[in-house]
Amino acid sequence: MAKEGQGGATGLEAIAGAVGRGAATGAPPVHLWNPPFCGDLDLRIATDGTWYYLKTPIGRPALVKLFASVLKRKRTNTTS
Repeated sequence: MAKEGQGGATGLEAIAGAVGRGAATGAPPVHLWNPPFCGDLDLRIATDGTWYYLKTPIGRPALVKLFASVLKRKRTNTTS
């Protein structure tokens, strides 16, 4: 049996709730988060805002919100 988090939420709901509570204190410090590259991930955000994993739309809004809370744009130098 899964352990219950705050407010009786379990699993993803507990994580999403923590993200929501953290939003009141500001954005996560993603500028401090620089993990080593560990491989490509088939995760895509379409122009309409739909998130996809393995070419399948992610249907759980709480999961998309969690991913979006730690989204970091990596700028690359391109030459023409």
